[in-house]
Amino acid sequence: MPCLLECRVLVGLVLGVTCEHCGLFSTRGGKESQEEITTTPLLHRRPKYHGLPRLLSKAGTICSSHKYLMKTTDSGDSAHRKQVEDQINYDHLQKLEWMFREADIDGGGGLDMEEFRKAMKKITSSLSDEDIDDIFMKVDTNCDGSVDWEEYLNYMLCEYRGKDDMQKSKMFPGLSMNMKTVPVSHAEEIVKIQFFPNQSRIMKSKKGSSTNIGSSRSASGRFLTVSRDGILHYWSDSFTLLRTVHLDQRKRRQSLKLWVIDMICLPNINLMAIASTEQDIEFFDIGGNKCDRLFSLVELDGCATAMDYWTDGYKGVFCVGDVKGNILIFTSVNVVANGLFNVRGYIGGIAQVPVQTLMKGKTDAYKNFTVLPRQPSCLQHLASSPAQALHEDWCQQIMFIPQLNLVASCTPADKTAMVLTSLPLHNVGKIQSAVIVLKKGILCFDYASEMNILVTGGYDPLIRIWNPYVTNSPITQMKGHTTAVTHITVNKQRSTIISISKDKNIRVWDLLEHVCLQSIHGRNVQLGNSPISAAYYHVASNFLACATYMIGVFFGTETPEAESKTQELPVCCTLYNKNFKQVVSGYYNGLVTVWNIMTGQKIMEFLTSEGKLVEITAMAFDAPERRLITGLKNGVVKLWNFNNGACLAELPSVDKNEISCVLYLNNKIFVSGWSRRVTWYLDTKEEDKVIECKHWKSYHSDDILSMSSYSNKLLVTSSCNGDIVLWNVNSGQAFCRFNASQSPLALFPKRPAWYMQGSTKSANLLQVTDSVESGETSPPTRDALAWKEEIQTTQVAVEKVKFLNTRERDPNTAILLTSCSDGFVYAWAVGSKGGMMGKFRGAHGFGPETVVTAMSTDTKELVLFTGDSMGYIKVHEGWVTSLVPPPCLSSWRGHLKNIGSISYVERFRVILTSSQDCTISLWMLSGRHVGTFGQSTWKLGAPPVGTADVPEEIRRVGSLHTLRVLNEGRRPHWESTRSILHALTVQKREQSMLMDFLHMKSSGASPAAGRMQELLQKETRIIQYSDGQIEAAFRKWEDSGKMKSDILGHAYKQKVPRPLLKELPVMKKCLASKEQARIYHCIQYTDLQQVPPTQIPESLKEAQMIQGLSDLRASKKAKRWTALKGFVTKPTVKSFMLRKQALYTKDISPAAGPA
Repeated sequence: MPCLLECRVLVGLVLGVTCEHCGLFSTRGGKESQEEITTTPLLHRRPKYHGLPRLLSKAGTICSSHKYLMKTTDSGDSAHRKQVEDQINYDHLQKLEWMFREADIDGGGGLDMEEFRKAMKKITSSLSDEDIDDIFMKVDTNCDGSVDWEEYLNYMLCEYRGKDDMQKSKMFPGLSMNMKTVPVSHAEEIVKIQFFPNQSRIMKSKKGSSTNIGSSRSASGRFLTVSRDGILHYWSDSFTLLRTVHLDQRKRRQSLKLWVIDMICLPNINLMAIASTEQDIEFFDIGGNKCDRLFSLVELDGCATAMDYWTDGYKGVFCVGDVKGNILIFTSVNVVANGLFNVRGYIGGIAQVPVQTLMKGKTDAYKNFTVLPRQPSCLQHLASSPAQALHEDWCQQIMFIPQLNLVASCTPADKTAMVLTSLPLHNVGKIQSAVIVLKKGILCFDYASEMNILVTGGYDPLIRIWNPYVTNSPITQMKGHTTAVTHITVNKQRSTIISISKDKNIRVWDLLEHVCLQSIHGRNVQLGNSPISAAYYHVASNFLACATYMIGVFFGTETPEAESKTQELPVCCTLYNKNFKQVVSGYYNGLVTVWNIMTGQKIMEFLTSEGKLVEITAMAFDAPERRLITGLKNGVVKLWNFNNGACLAELPSVDKNEISCVLYLNNKIFVSGWSRRVTWYLDTKEEDKVIECKHWKSYHSDDILSMSSYSNKLLVTSSCNGDIVLWNVNSGQAFCRFNASQSPLALFPKRPAWYMQGSTKSANLLQVTDSVESGETSPPTRDALAWKEEIQTTQVAVEKVKFLNTRERDPNTAILLTSCSDGFVYAWAVGSKGGMMGKFRGAHGFGPETVVTAMSTDTKELVLFTGDSMGYIKVHEGWVTSLVPPPCLSSWRGHLKNIGSISYVERFRVILTSSQDCTISLWMLSGRHVGTFGQSTWKLGAPPVGTADVPEEIRRVGSLHTLRVLNEGRRPHWESTRSILHALTVQKREQSMLMDFLHMKSSGASPAAGRMQELLQKETRIIQYSDGQIEAAFRKWEDSGKMKSDILGHAYKQKVPRPLLKELPVMKKCLASKEQARIYHCIQYTDLQQVPPTQIPESLKEAQMIQGLSDLRASKKAKRWTALKGFVTKPTVKSFMLRKQALYTKDISPAAGPA
């Protein structure tokens, strides 16, 4: 695809377009040409160009961003590299421009097909005549028979833009708006998130050259998180907690607890560095499941605030920045063999290595540097001048960039916002520094090696892009954040930037176009009120992990290459173009996709609306099948060059009603839909001419659903109320009407009441026309229709109509097929003497909800292909209208939902189907699945290899017949499956007979007993026991439930399952199918057992008697007190019960006295 980029630059030079990256501008266009381009539509641009060879020589000054764009687009579009257009390179374009002038023999300004073929043959001889004709037809969209140089350049430009947009949509790693929270408990915020790859990944990285293991992002490994208080968590690659380690293993006072500032992993040597407020850096061995402290770097000038590690498998670079702004750099020639530091003299116990000792001990294997600021010339001769720090504030981030051999560090200080320190390449060399001065400094940054740029963020909410060699000013800056930017990550593979601000706003930026692609508001980041303290973007798995006191993960919304669906939205319509061997599909989100039917690969995709997406409701080709006509839900009709995504014209929209069908006939575009009338537009080739538009009289009282034509003379439309109206194309008059729910004969078309009287839409449903013989004109009112009649009228909607153009029009010949909502396909003879010739069940099954939603035939119209609302595909033999339905040659379930369109490709003998389950599939006539577009690739025309591939979703829900058809009936496991089903059926029957015998049902006792004896004789495990042993075992089993407890006695009841009733309760309602819920008058129950009365112990009786006597004394005392006070208290229920209990105790006390 490099020729497309060269064509873009070429056309930019010819048209006078300015490059937004490098300012490349053609002097031939000037300001006047540029203004003309911005105000004139694309297809109406006619730029004046002179001296094209001189302009072509300027194409070599393409900016680096364009080169990178060319590289990424070419690599992403390798599947389409062998297209005919891609075989034309930059040199071919120069020759082709002269060929256009030389080959224009007639001087008309353009080339016809023969002249174009000769010109292309002179450029390259590898193209066949068919390929050249395809290019000519793609460019000549207006079908005027000629192609000029401007048309060819416009086509190439639009094709490049369309493919560029398609590649960008593939490369964009969008993030889901919903965050997944990882459960974790931390008392302090998480400082750092690091990925530790598996050892196998590290060994593979060592074999490569210049591999940054420190930033290696492998799909397999584990994540490490550390909090301020020194709690280290090990996580799996799916963020499942594996292990927790407390790094603070010393006994300290509460005021001297460990306070972690930063953490970095050194995966190739299995180390982890922890920087804390103790002004040291501790190194831990984390190989395997260990986490042991090995040694520490002590005596730092300040607390280390930022660390970084890089290695290519041999050389290692470790960088440290502290709170005072000092920068320390440690290098090792062979980090695996010699280690990162020269600490062999300190090994033994927990070694503490002074940093100053390491900085002084330079050897050939170890080179260490302390970066100092550039001193003024007046102080360079003073050796006793105090050493100053590199930065004026503490270091926020530090990174070694191996491509530039420098260390980049940043601070929030103005004068030393970022310092780029270049390391010496040999022993004699010295380090050199370059400073970026920026107000409010820099808090975070990242480096894109492919484009050699730095991306920074700071307190001012701007994203800046810098050239490392030009530190005076940034290349560009992007606005979007409202608070300080704290984290930045560059996705080098997809050319995007992910930035995070202090208010937890996450944004994804396009690194090439410098625009914001996605913004996730802080309210979607449910991590508390604190700002995000740590973030890590995993490129391989495409997810972003953020942390405060908790961890949240944003997974990518990008679908993998082998996706289960063609698109995320249902397919509206699918068309096959025989000229270019392409499949064009339209989706409900307004997206049009072009596929190569030979391989199943995507060629082009474009949106039919700008801004707010509008649903595509109808599509059709023009007569030469070079242009695509789309009808949208808002009533807009557009014409497209579907090969490059260019909009050729937009027809004037009279109303904004939804368009349900589009048809191209006799140089006219017929549209209809919810407007309930037919409208046609004249297709003119003159650009400046006003498009002629006309509306036919309305004969439909409900929405029009389908449309078809017969021999360019007749037009048929069908509506929701079952009306089928036939029109004369030339006069625009309706001459016949059919309605299967009213009469099998032809009816006279009648104007609806809403059209005649201008009534509201509710009157549309009331209009019922009568036959020619009746002559009645007054429609019944709504009150006259019962509710059953209303339901019946809604079930006769005609979903599809199909004319059989190969049959002659005759009163006794059916040339019109219609599919109604009752699941039947009707055959009609057209004319005033015609009518219904027959009908048959076209949908699967006999359910009322199954409808034939798509119909198609072969070119000779001998075979009928249908698709229904259940996803079933049927192939019917040519039907001679009779009472006998046509034989069904084959049927299978190809989709899970409604089939929207079905087409038969005669050239390759395949069936093309699309469905609302978001898939577009290709099938052989035998039922073999060729593949699903966007999910797999194939080579159409080659003999099938291996067994048939059944779609996964159909394998789960498909019936035995469907699976046998899709497997072509040759799979060996069908015999075993049949035997398994037979064995299960026999086993179920035996179990049923055994249960009848155990329950001793009178109807089946004798057969079950005989069958039981046969089973006992065959069962070897029962024969080896005698009858006595079997009887003893049965008694033991019967008595096992009758147990008693030493504590509760016989009141103890063993827990046994609730016994089932012998007969189920009476059902409330009869079931129509087994899937309905069963409703009974009552639930299952068992009779309650009587509970024996319990005896009151003697000790309890004695306590009750003593309590009664005390209550009696209290009541007597209260009465005396009342008499002394002179009043009587009101008796209560409690006092009455106490008195009654006292009297009862008094009566039984004499009897108890002698005892």
